[in-house]
Amino acid sequence: MHALPLVLALTCAAAIAPAVLRALSSGAHTKANYRGHGAAALRGELSTGVVKAVGSLGLALLAMSYLNLSSARWLLAAAVLVLATHLFNLLDLRPGRSIKAFVLLGGALIVGSGDTRALWSLGLFAGPALVAGFWDLRERAMLGDSGASLLGALAGLWLVLTLSGIGQLVALALLAAVSVYGELRSISELVERTPGLRELDSWGRPS
Repeated sequence: MHALPLVLALTCAAAIAPAVLRALSSGAHTKANYRGHGAAALRGELSTGVVKAVGSLGLALLAMSYLNLSSARWLLAAAVLVLATHLFNLLDLRPGRSIKAFVLLGGALIVGSGDTRALWSLGLFAGPALVAGFWDLRERAMLGDSGASLLGALAGLWLVLTLSGIGQLVALALLAAVSVYGELRSISELVERTPGLRELDSWGRPS
């Protein structure tokens, strides 16, 4: 499966969409999470989170149309992409956390599937992302919304290109569970009080 055109469209869109959507919703109220965005939408207010969510869904549906999937698999793949992008934005609260999650996920997918074809398709974009992630880890730069969205899009696409339909359903459930937890609780607090995760999270940071 030649996924390079899909990767190009998806990653470029994911990288520039947050900045563009922020500009389009200039002056709108900014909320901390999806609960706040939903409440703003019900009041008729334009929230940056709502605009970004709609934009992310549209980009995911467009990108997945290149894979010639059935309607059910198309929607499933788009959902995986959207939730992966959102989750990586939730993770991007500490330097290097998102890039570590990306590397661990990629390693698990390669070891678990024994298939590196998706990596070759993603490599052109994963390479620069790893460099940016290293600078983020060393606290010399920030990934920001665009960088975290790019990593999330790459991670979601990696899941879609590697996993079967059942595997994607499992991934979707896990992404949804962690995302809901991140919306209702604090992922950072969970990491801080969990031995092993705390050390992994702080590894490589200068402070």
